Parts: sequence; C-alpha cells; structure tokens
Amino acid sequence: KVGEYADIARRKLQSIPGVVNVRDSLSQSIPLTVLHMDEVRATRAGLSPELVAASARQLYGEDAVTEFWRGDDRTKVILQRDDTNDEPIQELLQTPVLGSQSGATSVLDSVLSIEPTQAPAELKRRNTKKMIELTADIDGTVSASKVTAELERFLNGQHWVRGYSFSRGGSAEEAAKGFQNLAAASVGAVLLIALILVLAFNSFRLAFVVLLAVPYAAIGAVMGLFVTGHPLGFMSFLGAIALLGIYVNHKIYFVDRYQELKARGFTTEAALVQAGLDRMRPVILTGATAILGLLPLTLSGGEIWASFGSVNIFGLLLSIPLSLLVLPAFILCVERICARFADARDSRQRAERLQGEPVLALSEDFTKGAGE
Repeated sequence: KVGEYADIARRKLQSIPGVVNVRDSLSQSIPLTVLHMDEVRATRAGLSPELVAASARQLYGEDAVTEFWRGDDRTKVILQRDDTNDEPIQELLQTPVLGSQSGATSVLDSVLSIEPTQAPAELKRRNTKKMIELTADIDGTVSASKVTAELERFLNGQHWVRGYSFSRGGSAEEAAKGFQNLAAASVGAVLLIALILVLAFNSFRLAFVVLLAVPYAAIGAVMGLFVTGHPLGFMSFLGAIALLGIYVNHKIYFVDRYQELKARGFTTEAALVQAGLDRMRPVILTGATAILGLLPLTLSGGEIWASFGSVNIFGLLLSIPLSLLVLPAFILCVERICARFADARDSRQRAERLQGEPVLALSEDFTKGAGE
C-alpha cells in the first residue's frame, strides 16, 4: 500500500515542469529468487518445508547454526558453503535431499519451481512505520518550494487510508530550518539597527520613529511576490533582510538632515519639508542604482534569484514615497504628541510651585477705588 501511494506521488512529481531525476527508495531493487514448493509432491517424498528451506539456505546462502557469548560480545556461528559455481540455482535444483520419514532421496527439482523477481533493497522505517523516500532534483527553472507546494496540494486531494500519510523532507525541511535561523538573525539585525540609530541620532525618540516605519517595507516586498507570482521562500525572505538595510539607510539620510535643520532654528514643519527636498535626490539615486543592478539577476538568474530580486525591486520602489512622506508624517505626529505632554507637564509644575506661595487679596473697597 505504501508503494501504491509512492507510485502516485512519483508520477505527479515527474509531470511537474523543471523536475528531473525522480526516484524513490523502493525502486532501488535487487534480484530475488522465489522458490515455490509443490506441497503434494513434497508430502509424497517425505519432505517438509523446514527441511527444504534449510537445504536452500545452506547451498544458496548461509544458515545460522548457533551463537555464543565471549565476554560482552555475541558471536554467531554461520554455516556457509564455499563454492565458486557459476550456476548456483541449477546446483540447488539438482541437490538430493533425504526425506525425514520415507528415507528416500529426492531431488529438489522435483518439488520446487523457481521464479526470478525483484525486491526492494531496503524498506526504511521512521518511528517504527514503513516509509518510502521520494526524491528529485530541479533544473534551475523552478524553485523547490514551488514544486513542494504543488505536490502537497495534489497529495492533500488524494484519499488517504487511515494510518497512511506523507511529510516533507529534503530542501523543504532544510528551508524550514533556514527560516528559523533567518528569523533569529532578523531579530538580531533589528536590535543592532536600533542601537546604531540611537548612537547616530542621539535620540531614543527618533530611533523609535524610524523603527516604527520599518514594517511598511513589507508592503513593497509582498506586492512584488504577488505581481511576479513567486512564493514566499528562503530566498525571498533573505531578500527582505537585504531590503531592510537599504530601507533604513534612506531613513538615516532624512533624519540626519532633519536634525541639522532643527539645530539651525527651523520649525518642525519647515525642517521636515526642507529635509524631504534636500534628500529626495540621494534617496531616488540610491534606489534606482540598486534596482538597475538587480534587474539582470532577477530576469536571467533563474527561479531562485527571481524571488530575491522581486522583493528588493518592488520594496525599493515603494521605499521612496515611504521615506519622503510616511516618515515625515510619523515624526510630525510624535513631535506634536511629545509637545503636548511637555506643555501639560510644565503647566502641572507651575501649578505645584504656586500652591506654596502667598497670594495678594484685594478688598472690595480697594478695587472700587482703583476702578475710579
């Protein structure tokens, strides 16, 4: 039954474009000779199945006679015939065997028939369950994740008898491990970027605003995968991490100019507008340079590099308006919120100082005289 399911999956895998060298562990077979015994003739000759099997093992293979222990090591005693005959099967058929009951000698050819066939070289198991490994290679025109996804959709649509199932391995399993490593690396990269931003801007507030705009880079990356039809795989995720570096670099350009203008006495609104105008050219030029450099790799680098390039190209295209519009809006909102909190704090502090000071009280007659 396992072989039937493996055959269905193998035929489907062979039909997917870009898949080559499809094979499974059950197909790696070895020659096997099956001996069929005629029970009627064997009974007349006084031959039992055990006696025939013992004779076959001694001449055509080996027979374990006994075993003994030597200290902690177990030693087996094997009875094996030292024979260089080129036709062992014919010799087996012509072997005389003494009947256990009749005492007559019979040739095995009179009670046996031979059927040459093939048998699996190895039936693998995982967690005590029989398993067949189905493997294949790709020619570079398709990604392993795309092939695996199509095969999984097909297998999920099949009727599986209870107790039978399938699981992914190979590149898909390695990709899952790679995702875990990249996830840990991405978290470390974000923390390192946060530290660099704090040191560069000397402000936790501006570093927080830049990090707040980082998730918006995923808009362009997801749009690129959707437009090009590439799956979210290992290379696309790696491309997103590379995009993160360029994306944050654009934000550093802008914030650095904004701080410089604020130090010169510009208001927040004026500094944001002027910083956007001053940094528009370097942001566009660096983005366009990276896009043009990735185009040859994306168009002719095969399925693997196409997803990497698509994420970066579309992410950089969207990074330009994000750097010049969304980030200034975030900074303006945060500055206004912080200004309101600062005004409220100052008002509260002034009120607290006035509570302990004497207050000048004017009588009604004094106020009337002052009015006249």
